[in-house]
Amino acid sequence: MIKEEQTLNVSMFINLALAIIKIVCGIFFNSYILMMLGYYTLCNYINEAIAYIGSVVRMRKANMRHPFGFGKQESILHIFVGIILIITSIYLFEQTFYLKFTYASGNIIFIMITIILMHFLNSNYTFNISKNIFSQSLYITSKNSYYDALLNILMFILIMLSIKIPLINLYGCLFVSVLIFIKGYKIITSNIILVHSSNDTSKRINDKVKQIINKYNNVYFNSINLNNINKHYTATIEISIDDDLSLPELINIEREIKYNIYRAKLKIKHIDFEIVKD
Repeated sequence: MIKEEQTLNVSMFINLALAIIKIVCGIFFNSYILMMLGYYTLCNYINEAIAYIGSVVRMRKANMRHPFGFGKQESILHIFVGIILIITSIYLFEQTFYLKFTYASGNIIFIMITIILMHFLNSNYTFNISKNIFSQSLYITSKNSYYDALLNILMFILIMLSIKIPLINLYGCLFVSVLIFIKGYKIITSNIILVHSSNDTSKRINDKVKQIINKYNNVYFNSINLNNINKHYTATIEISIDDDLSLPELINIEREIKYNIYRAKLKIKHIDFEIVKD
């Protein structure tokens, strides 16, 4: 638990630092796309902070007012964050049309390369530790950092174009604001489901999911936790993985597993993965 907290604190500090760097450099080098990427990274930081607070709340013992513990308190916090992200994204989307775009400075190239490398290093760092201590919070954090790095690579192309064509900033800013909206929406819907769903079991689903996962040599099925809501399921699949499996490889395998599960028509609408000890 101490190692998890220390690593999460380091990752949160890196994300906050990168968010500030993006916003400041975006202003200094005339790149609204980089500023918007800073807001996106700041959203990841806020989400990590809530996850950290939630993990602390979740560890509190049940009492007379909360006889079943504080598990749902974390979901309520995440719903609140999701609402803030949606409001923020709508505001940023609207304000984008009032910006006056100018030529971005060519010096921004070095800044972007440094930022992308930092995101990849952070994702690799948190992922390796999450494998060692089997931390779901760190695993989610590592994926967020990895996706943030990929987004920055995509936006790097637009930033390069904006050095010659300032209007490119408009499309980049609109795209990132939509991504923030989607992130907020997903946070809200997934946590509403957690609050209102009930635990369930199904041997048929368990056996089918196990069969799908067992086709892979470096990922191993452990168990599946089902939540029933309106005759459909959300699933948390516990898996163990080989030590030499990288984060990009695991993300691709998870994507294939999800696709095959959805194709099997098991009435599962949402899937999360959790790395556990073999």
